[in-house]
Amino acid sequence: MAAFGRRLPAQEPIGESWELYDDAGGSARVAEGPARGLSLRELSEEWGDALVGPGHPGWRRRFPLLIKYLDAHEDLSVQVHPDDSLAAALEGPGVLGKHELWVVMDCPAGSRLLSGFKPGVDTAAFKEALERGSVGALLNSVEVSPGDVVDTPAGRVHALGAGCLVAEVQQNSDVTYRVWDYGRRDHGAPRPLHVAQALRALRFDAPFAQDSGLLHAPARGPQWEGEQTLVTGPSFEVRRLWLRRERRFVPTGFPRILMALHGGLRLAWGAGQGMMVPWGGTVLVPAALDFSASTPADESVLLLIEPR
Repeated sequence: MAAFGRRLPAQEPIGESWELYDDAGGSARVAEGPARGLSLRELSEEWGDALVGPGHPGWRRRFPLLIKYLDAHEDLSVQVHPDDSLAAALEGPGVLGKHELWVVMDCPAGSRLLSGFKPGVDTAAFKEALERGSVGALLNSVEVSPGDVVDTPAGRVHALGAGCLVAEVQQNSDVTYRVWDYGRRDHGAPRPLHVAQALRALRFDAPFAQDSGLLHAPARGPQWEGEQTLVTGPSFEVRRLWLRRERRFVPTGFPRILMALHGGLRLAWGAGQGMMVPWGGTVLVPAALDFSASTPADESVLLLIEPR
């Protein structure tokens, strides 16, 4: 069991907390638990299959997912991510594309984000809008509230809106093609766009375009507890769980990542071993571990994430 520390890249339009990461720029270090002080890369190499599960040798060299919190201070650029095949073709062998998922943690009333094209938009219409500077008129503008979820598979155009604080689950990739940035400038020059690559990555067919990927939390009574499947895809599975009592988890052959979105968590395993996870904490559970989770409050809400 490993609770990870954070890397905070300095980017003015957005605040980022990198919860779980392993890339060329570094690897997250364990903040709490039996492996305290080890990096995720060292942990993967030392624990091997017990951590990542059998049949995933590549995950020992680079963990497949990247987990973040994002806090948008202004409307972010309109962008798209390629799938694995296109990323390898455009960026080089072995480079992954990106499927990502946002869970809205907090936002002011009336907050919006962009996700997917409006019906009828095609490549020609999009190119014309780029020339006219009217890309935003072609996109779905979606009002969001805390608890809403937005699924963004590779190929779906999207942009996070100002004021949105989200938990993000994504493939471990930094390939992003910016297609529109509202004419903003960086040190006097327009910020670079990646239009040629984006036009190859964008999907104008359903469900990548016409569907915004928005999913609301279920209606719940005061004593309700349960779970909601947010996405089941080729790269990861994510479920949201509401805990009011202890729940046991048996090994599935995959590592699990827990994000404590509300209320914190009490985790227990083995002969009396355990740890507390505060609100906002992120924990990597080894694939081989049988454990239980419970709430130290009236209710806890967590994301349960498994790579694929």
